[in-house]
Amino acid sequence: MFKAVPKNTDRKLATRAPRVTSNFLQCVPTGFATFIRDPVCGGFVDHIVGGDNDVAVLLAELRQRLPARVRTRQQLRKWVGYVWLPSTIHPVKRGRSYWQRCASIIWKIYTTTADLRRRTKKAIQKEMERIARADERRCAKMLAARERRRARREVKMLATCPHRMTRAQAPNREASKSPSGHAGRCASTQQE
Repeated sequence: MFKAVPKNTDRKLATRAPRVTSNFLQCVPTGFATFIRDPVCGGFVDHIVGGDNDVAVLLAELRQRLPARVRTRQQLRKWVGYVWLPSTIHPVKRGRSYWQRCASIIWKIYTTTADLRRRTKKAIQKEMERIARADERRCAKMLAARERRRARREVKMLATCPHRMTRAQAPNREASKSPSGHAGRCASTQQE
């Protein structure tokens, strides 16, 4: 019986489903607002950004107030410059372009993570396709070997008992017919 996955998969890594990265990159949510509000991704971004700086302050504000309709970096920069900055409770000494650059840093973290997620999915998909092709090749080789064994058996059988040729294999239909009968011919061939 043909087994798809051998028992010693720890040693034969190419025979199991690929595990390219941790589950984090396989489960990154789509959409910027969802990404920064997700607890796992939020912890990742917090770890990269740090805790006591302007980008962390902006990130905390984005988590609370950013609308879901912001889907591009330009929309984020406009929202930070024209909606968030004028409505902040504590006026800041920094200018609009500074806060827009800070928003671009957060956006870059998001796009890099989304790109890593895309690459992870592609690597898994390509490896699964390679494994499927390998299985197809293995089955084709197995069937070809089965055909070769069958052909060798037929040749061996024909060598020991030449009158067993089929009509298509026989060079002359009249030569393959004999009045002595099948059992007599096989016995005479084996005695010689």
